[in-house]
Amino acid sequence: MFVPSHLLLALVLFRALESTLADRNITIDDNDGAIKYSPGWSVSSGFNALDYQGSHHLTDNKSATANFTFTGVAVYIMAPLWPFAVGAQAGVDGSSPVAIDMQDHTHTDPTEQAPEDVNTTVLWGMEGLTNSSHTLQISFWSIEDWMTLDAIM
Repeated sequence: MFVPSHLLLALVLFRALESTLADRNITIDDNDGAIKYSPGWSVSSGFNALDYQGSHHLTDNKSATANFTFTGVAVYIMAPLWPFAVGAQAGVDGSSPVAIDMQDHTHTDPTEQAPEDVNTTVLWGMEGLTNSSHTLQISFWSIEDWMTLDAIM
């Protein structure tokens, strides 16, 4: 079977374009200026290997929020787990917020002084978004004592 060279070239170019346009994840550290924090957040002190890039943001301020505007078809929140009540709520573009439990229920510290004890991982995500601009809203989950953010993907 003979395939004309111009059709073969078109097929090669299509394959190259297809791989260029493929979805890709970009991880944004909690210290990135693209994340807009309300007053009341602080940054963890010292380096902790369980955090993405070694640190995280945290707050016990019940009115604290964080917002991140992005273009894409999905978004994920990453955080380590803690031996006490830590969590958040998240939604995209004003959707009803969904609770995110960040507590390690296999180990507890009632003093709330222990560091995170499980490596950061994806704890929440929203997929199936249109490939356009969106805003991720993170807020305090009222049944928790602390809220933290380590990374957004």
